[in-house]
Amino acid sequence: MRPFFPAILLFAATAVCAQAKPAGQAKPPAKTAAAAPAAPAFQLPPRTVGNPTAPITIEVYSDFECPTCRMLYLNTLKPLMADYCASGKVYLIHHDFPLPQHHYSRLAALWADAAAVTGKYEVVADALFEKQDSWVATGRVAEVISGALSPADFAKAKAAFEAHKSDIDAIIGADLKAGTDLKVQETPTTRVSKGSQVITDKQGGMISYTVLKKYLDQQLGK
Repeated sequence: MRPFFPAILLFAATAVCAQAKPAGQAKPPAKTAAAAPAAPAFQLPPRTVGNPTAPITIEVYSDFECPTCRMLYLNTLKPLMADYCASGKVYLIHHDFPLPQHHYSRLAALWADAAAVTGKYEVVADALFEKQDSWVATGRVAEVISGALSPADFAKAKAAFEAHKSDIDAIIGADLKAGTDLKVQETPTTRVSKGSQVITDKQGGMISYTVLKKYLDQQLGK
């Protein structure tokens, strides 16, 4: 325990200083400017299709530059969204998994995710896969995005891309880490859950819509 006497000395010194001041009314403390409210953290809208409470959840780890991912999206995921996601049976979650050997896949993921702020992620994803051959050869990803969106929506996507590029890149990095933790080794990789139970852990490569539809109908019928 500290001795008490330093507090007495401090009080005495304070009293002397107070006596040395001329009599008069004390000045009010200076007002400080209120701190500006912190800007809200950037939040990317979910890159999902369907109802989160759907009985089946399908997660797909894909790369926009991957030819097999293109086949899966155009031939399997598009009808899946129309038939099962729209009817509340399946909840589809997109995960970015750009492979390092693909020069422009991460750039494409950045643009597609930036477009999510307009609510047009699927429109842009479809355009990127449809025109994969052109932008993979040139790197002109922005031109594909511009052609897929209205001028107003492209302006919003571009603003998000430019202002929040590091935030979006961190989200892509989180997807990559999640896939790596699951030991994803190829794109596309599909994971299927029914409720809280994973029923297909990692299915790599192309899955035909006919096969997937039969599998889903069996699971939904149980």
